[in-house]
Amino acid sequence: MTDRRKTRVDCSCKKEPSRGYHFGSMRECLEADKIGRYGKYRIDKILLEEKENEKNIDKLYIELAGIRGTLSRINRKFQSSKITKEEQRELKKQYEKNMEELRRVGHQINSLKK
Repeated sequence: MTDRRKTRVDCSCKKEPSRGYHFGSMRECLEADKIGRYGKYRIDKILLEEKENEKNIDKLYIELAGIRGTLSRINRKFQSSKITKEEQRELKKQYEKNMEELRRVGHQINSLKK
């Protein structure tokens, strides 16, 4: 048996791993995005869900950053002394809409982290 720390992961369907490789565990193959050895249906469903949640959380964090940037821009415009009362009302509406979106995305991230 070879030392796993010194070899690379092989997730292919061969009978013997190539020299310098070892057969990866389900988790190792999933992290390498090579689940050919196990197939989508034989691999642990919990591991697949964890992997999908990681991708979804990354997308939600990007969306969260965009919303925060929009809120920052609205705040800067609102602080400006050159805007009229009607523009202030419009900015308040946009701010409330974006805050609601921020809360929604925050709740989604928290539910996926659990």
